[in-house]
Amino acid sequence: MRRRGGPLPAEQPARLAALVRDFERACARYERAIQALDESSAELEQRPSAEEIVADAVGDEASSEHGPAPRADDLLRLEDAGFDDLRSLGLSVTQAKRILALRDSGALDSTANLESVPGLPARQVAELKRVLRD
Repeated sequence: MRRRGGPLPAEQPARLAALVRDFERACARYERAIQALDESSAELEQRPSAEEIVADAVGDEASSEHGPAPRADDLLRLEDAGFDDLRSLGLSVTQAKRILALRDSGALDSTANLESVPGLPARQVAELKRVLRD
């Protein structure tokens, strides 16, 4: 027979032990999630910036904010750019997929339209315009 206020006193230690066990499992899952986030952020910090990638691709170190403009022969054509090409320019997986999907659908036919790609900051759009050609 149960009391109105909760479990009988004899049931309380078992209930408390179950709650503690559930809490410890939740804490362990939380710690694993935090560790995975820490590892992911460490990988992102080690990734070179778009400016470093472009400087390496062009073959010179950017001494000014944007560095010298790459030669027309060194520019990557927007219509020829593949997933790996876009990733090598510092784009995330999602950004590269968005650009390719918009380009393949015909919605992105020029570098002038890069502003229409969701999730591309203005600084990144400007850098892409420097290294991509129509």
